[in-house]
Amino acid sequence: MRKTMALSAFPKRLSPAGLIPALLVCLGLSVALLLPAICPAKVVDRIVAIVNDDVISLYDLKQEMKPFVQKIKSMGYPEDKEKQLIYKLRTEILNRLIDQKLADQEAKRMKITVSEDEINNAIERIKQAGQGTDEDLRNALAAQGITMAEYRARIRDQIMKSRLVNREVKSKIAITPEDIKAYYDSHPDEFGGQKAYHLYMIFKQYPLDADDAQKEAMEQELKDALEQVRDGSKTFPELAEEISDAPQAQAGGYLGVFELKDLSPQLKSLLSKMKGGDMTPILKSDQGLQVFWVEKIDVKPGKSLEEASREIERKLYNQKVNEKYNIWIQDLRNKSAIRIIE
Repeated sequence: MRKTMALSAFPKRLSPAGLIPALLVCLGLSVALLLPAICPAKVVDRIVAIVNDDVISLYDLKQEMKPFVQKIKSMGYPEDKEKQLIYKLRTEILNRLIDQKLADQEAKRMKITVSEDEINNAIERIKQAGQGTDEDLRNALAAQGITMAEYRARIRDQIMKSRLVNREVKSKIAITPEDIKAYYDSHPDEFGGQKAYHLYMIFKQYPLDADDAQKEAMEQELKDALEQVRDGSKTFPELAEEISDAPQAQAGGYLGVFELKDLSPQLKSLLSKMKGGDMTPILKSDQGLQVFWVEKIDVKPGKSLEEASREIERKLYNQKVNEKYNIWIQDLRNKSAIRIIE
């Protein structure tokens, strides 16, 4: 049995005022029919942007894009739409890397540093808030294609961003009780009781030149393999590790914990009628075949205003910090020499 933690230092799960902000903020994943990422060909590194005296490489850009590209590919969009979303993602991630370079340069100028101990302490607080272990955190990161080194870099950036804002923002940020109550009253779905689904997946990818007969044969093979789960001779994770083509196969096909609002309409419709231990039918897409298994369903109790107050205050505070930070970053951009190389 596995437990998934909320990764609060992320940019959190997938869904946005625009796809990308959500991709960057959740670290939460918005799942459609989850498909594997195509293994990329080896990238010859080159410079994609120059920020004052620093450069951003194609490798850096690809690494930042990787988990979000996987999630876009999992949504089953038509090829043209998928390309548009990935191009938009590339533009937004590159701009984020430019902003980070500017912030790093300013932090260096102001002699702001973040120690390893501070990063360790921040991660410990995140684990305590999620009531999880180091293993839980690593599993949650692995499910999203993120290494611990990359996660630590994000924590460092978040701490540094907070310090920069605290030093640079002159006006004091204050959240009033009225602000908190207004947010609570306007977000009933966020604080009502919700079901959380622990999901696993098996994915079988079609060969590029597969014809209808080959696809039908693959579907029959998958049906036969799933009988091993139904008759109890294998668990779903064991079978996923053995036959799935998805990147999550090595973790037994484990995807994480999702609320219905995070899922595609098709998957939402199926899961709403399922209970722990159930499997979906075989689902077909242009890329291949998928089956989802619900390990268990947690029912999260709703929160009162008093219980939700600290969470809301933190969220509203972070929103205001981001607003001030974006204004400050734009001012840095206006004063900097930035060149994007296509």
